[in-house]
Amino acid sequence: MEKKYFNLADVSNPEEPKQIYTESFTSSYEYTSIVIDNKRLFFNAGGARIYDISNPKNPVKLNKNPVEADSIQVQGNYLYSTIGEIGLLVYDLSDITSPKLLSKTSFPMGIPRDLSVDGKWAAGISNSPYSISVFDISNPQKPAVKQSYKYDRYPNSVTVKDNYAYVARAEYGTDIIKINDDGSLELIKNIPADGGYAHYATVSGKKAFVLKDGADIYDISEPKNPIFLNHINSNGEAVRAVVDNEHIYFADGYAGVTIAKI
Repeated sequence: MEKKYFNLADVSNPEEPKQIYTESFTSSYEYTSIVIDNKRLFFNAGGARIYDISNPKNPVKLNKNPVEADSIQVQGNYLYSTIGEIGLLVYDLSDITSPKLLSKTSFPMGIPRDLSVDGKWAAGISNSPYSISVFDISNPQKPAVKQSYKYDRYPNSVTVKDNYAYVARAEYGTDIIKINDDGSLELIKNIPADGGYAHYATVSGKKAFVLKDGADIYDISEPKNPIFLNHINSNGEAVRAVVDNEHIYFADGYAGVTIAKI
């Protein structure tokens, strides 16, 4: 077990962020999923914790009982997670104080870790064998297993957006995979790492941000033909990022959080 922290900062002025709250917890996980949705904060600390952050200086814990979760995604009134050999878990958040487990769906192959959800699709990364798998979550009570895509080496992360999966593959760059209407997967483009190391990709509008010693920005108006636009530096080893309007917020390793203007 390792002592970790979650912190809240006021970034109304991104050039002068102010830390306004911190809380410690212990966890054996290497990383922690953090999601902010409708003034609610979800994060993994040996199970999902849910806070009301209407007043960010005084977060209020909402869920009375621990929610079994590893990676966390929230969409609408549902929380999605992947756990080891269990697979994909879906919780109903109608009663936020006591989320209800709706379904457990095994992965078609491997043991999952990272997870991404957008629209009707959920995609998770697995090992043994290395792969990504896609689920149709149109009915959260009965997610439907669709296709898997195998890799020779473990991919770092997956992001699903607008019927495409963006898979960061370290020194092998970032794959763009089309999710067809029937859930089948089609590799349409690899963005080379060019000597770097692709940790993660996030999408905002028609732009993709590939985290690689900062972020490479691409125009993905046509995902088959991504066009490099420019590069933004970070202060550390950025492994996750969120884009909000004209700024990108890097989870920047030991450098903390780096905010850069796009």
